[in-house]
Amino acid sequence: MAAQFFRYAPNEPDIANGESNGSSQKYSFAQRLPPGEGKWVYKGKTVMLVDERTQSQAEHTGLFFEAANGTEFIGSPSAGANGDVTDFTIPGGISLSFSGHDVRHADGRPLQQVGLQPKIRIRPTIKGIRAGRDEVLDRAVRYLTLGK
Repeated sequence: MAAQFFRYAPNEPDIANGESNGSSQKYSFAQRLPPGEGKWVYKGKTVMLVDERTQSQAEHTGLFFEAANGTEFIGSPSAGANGDVTDFTIPGGISLSFSGHDVRHADGRPLQQVGLQPKIRIRPTIKGIRAGRDEVLDRAVRYLTLGK
């Protein structure tokens, strides 16, 4: 499994004995990794550089990398803004849109409002930028080559 999704359906209350019990239906599904079909699989360490600009599809891709081979995140936490858009209409013909899925890591940890949490936290510094260095990339390369 690569990601878990949960979605509430506010217009579909649970019905017990013909009466509403006040709660909403909750749908869930798991996204699975595609089968390898006997193909060669990379076994080495992988990293993904993330920061607050990493959001939506990039975060979702991170969930798949993490599930596929334990990709480590390096940088600063991502935006935590993943989950498709849900549209529905309320009385008066007013349409509302919002993120309607509760997206989680394969192990159940939340992603939304939390983001991808890096194993190694590092941000660019003014000194590094002035020197023309990419400190986050440099740190990732060091992790991959030295393992720490």
